Amino acid sequence: MNIAITGHTRGLGAEFKKTYENDGHTVLGFSRSNGYDLRDWSQMQKMLAQINDCDMFISCAKPDFVQTTILYELWKMWRGQNKIIVNISSTLTYFPTCPPGLFNDPMMDLYRTSKLSLNEASTQLSFKSPLPKIMLIKPGHLYNQPITPDQELTLAIWVNTFKSIVKLAEDNKLNITELTLT
Repeated sequence: MNIAITGHTRGLGAEFKKTYENDGHTVLGFSRSNGYDLRDWSQMQKMLAQINDCDMFISCAKPDFVQTTILYELWKMWRGQNKIIVNISSTLTYFPTCPPGLFNDPMMDLYRTSKLSLNEASTQLSFKSPLPKIMLIKPGHLYNQPITPDQELTLAIWVNTFKSIVKLAEDNKLNITELTLT
């Protein structure tokens, strides 16, 4: 299977890349570290042109509302095709605002709002067409930086659990539209 991943150099995206490559899949990675600042429209279009032949797209990049924009653009390209778009959202979207004291970063409310936008777009597009399949995944708190051996194991367990659930669903001809793993 050919898989494209944004945000593939750290955290959950890096774990997806490593796991799928170890399974023998071809993985294309896109992030600022390899020249793809997806906030730049021309670079986003360049990425989209390169992933048209992929079977799965995993959206882990998180700057502002980029994930939502990529989702709409990719959905237009893949509409009616038996492909999978996996959007990584957040369990923060279950709260009306970022819980006080949980994060000291004042930008977390913007992060939460961008994930709410992704959630709504995923639901909207899933109802417009059954293909491509759109999966909205909401992980609980996952460690992104720095990666210690214990944290890496946590990410590995999370990614392998995700893969097992996806395989189980495919084997039973089920469609996962939303999944929370904490």
